[in-house]
Amino acid sequence: MNHYQKAHLWMGLTAGFSLWSFQELSRFILSAEGELNNWAIALQGFLICGLLGAITLGQEGYLQQNFSRMIQGIRIGLFAGGFGGMVGFWLIDRILSTSGELSVLFKALISSQSWLLPFLMIGVSFGLRDQSNLQLQRGLFAAIATSLFGAFTLPLISLLPLRPPHAEDLTLFLLGFGFIQIMGYFGQFRRTEWIKSLNGELEGLEFELHKHIHYLGTQNLDRINLSGYPDINSTHAKLIKYHCGYSLLDNDPFGRTWLNFRSVTEQPLKNGDIIKVGTAVFQYLKKKP
Repeated sequence: MNHYQKAHLWMGLTAGFSLWSFQELSRFILSAEGELNNWAIALQGFLICGLLGAITLGQEGYLQQNFSRMIQGIRIGLFAGGFGGMVGFWLIDRILSTSGELSVLFKALISSQSWLLPFLMIGVSFGLRDQSNLQLQRGLFAAIATSLFGAFTLPLISLLPLRPPHAEDLTLFLLGFGFIQIMGYFGQFRRTEWIKSLNGELEGLEFELHKHIHYLGTQNLDRINLSGYPDINSTHAKLIKYHCGYSLLDNDPFGRTWLNFRSVTEQPLKNGDIIKVGTAVFQYLKKKP
């Protein structure tokens, strides 16, 4: 298990435990008796799913130590997840409250659908944040997969002969943990080109290349932010995509951009090339067709 996979696992555990504890906290705040009315359910959905969205979209910036991107992701995720949770939880609670007597199995099945809208909203926000159709597809696939996982998990737990006393909390933990892991899995879907950091603060992290231009510098909102490395300016170099693939373009007045340890102005990239920007070293990787 590499560094990124371990970090992703810990983020999933953080999401699961956060949702679990946050549900209990919101229940305690919104209702002293533990029973929530329909509008309190909507507010709880906003709080819980907003938290999940903030963790999901903020994790990339956190892992890359790019705190401006992390804050941007948290804001988008909080709004998308919160809005989806508010509407989804309110709607499903209304359906349950007006549907009369239902078996435990059907109640669990309907309850699981309250997560469909927040998952979809968070998934869509991935594509909107990065302005990428590929990211949008990944987010939607992950949302649908997690919703199906929840649709099976909730009824299954409800049918256990010795049902755990905190089965609902366990399900919430599994949904939060599962969504982060499934998003990570679909994050590899149709990935063809990326660079891997070989030194410094970002060592071991991989940055997918899917935009027309990727800047390698210290600008706060750049996806590949190198502010933790010395001797790098704001737009030190660029990775530009042409029809035949990416090229490395030097944008530094002192010529401190190297490809395979040779100073370059502009050079097409081949699989396995070593890129050196100031003091930061990367390897360019491309999946074989």
